[in-house]
Amino acid sequence: TIDLNGYTIRGPGKGAFGSSSGIYAASDVHRITVLNGSVREWPGYGVWLWGSSNRVKDLKCAENYWDGIQVGENSNVSGCGVSNNGDDGIQVGTGSLVTDCVAYNNDYGIYAYERTTISNCTSDSNTYAGIWGQSYSTIRDCTANFNGQYGIRSSTGSRIVNNNCGKNGGSGDDAGIYVSGTGCRVEGNNVADNHYGICVNGTENLIIKNHAGGNTTDYYITAGNKA
Repeated sequence: TIDLNGYTIRGPGKGAFGSSSGIYAASDVHRITVLNGSVREWPGYGVWLWGSSNRVKDLKCAENYWDGIQVGENSNVSGCGVSNNGDDGIQVGTGSLVTDCVAYNNDYGIYAYERTTISNCTSDSNTYAGIWGQSYSTIRDCTANFNGQYGIRSSTGSRIVNNNCGKNGGSGDDAGIYVSGTGCRVEGNNVADNHYGICVNGTENLIIKNHAGGNTTDYYITAGNKA
C-alpha cells in the first residue's frame, strides 16, 4: 500500500524530456493500493500499475503526458479526479470497477476494457469520449457532458442505464450515447442537446424508457433493434 497522506508527487513537467511516471509497477506486480494524495505533471503516466487486482482511491491526477491513472484487469478505481492529462484520464483493464470519479479535459475521460462496471462518475469536456466501455460492460448513473464526440460509447452486451448526457459531439455519428454491436440494453437515460441523442449501429439491442430533447437528431437506430 502507498498512502500519500494528502501529499503530492510532482514531476518535472508534462512536456519534460523522458517518459518517467509518478508511480509505476510492472506487469508481474499485483494487488497494489495507492490512495489519498495527488500525482501530477509527469512526462509519462501519473499512476501506471500494469498488474492485476490493484486499487486506486481518492487520488487527484492532473497534467500528465499520458494517462492520469492506468491499471490492469480486475482493478478498482474510486473517488478519483483526473484532469488535463494527454491521453485517458482513467484507463482500466478487463473486469474492473470505476466508481465516484470525475474526469475533465482529457483525451478520453474514462476508458474501460470489457466486462467493466462504471457507476456514479462525471466526465466532462474531454476531447473524444467522456466514457468508453468496451463489450459486456455496465455504465450507470453517470453524467457525461460537453465531450467532443461521445458522451458514452459502448458495444456488444453492455447495459447503459440511468445516465445523463448533454452537449456532446458535433458531426458524423457523434452522440450523447453511441452503441454498436448486439445485445445491449439502453434504458432510462436523459440525452439533451447532443448531435445525435442516442445512436445505435447494430442489431438486437433494446432501447427503452429514454428521454431525448434538443438534439440535432434525437434517435438514430438502425433496423433490427427494439425501441
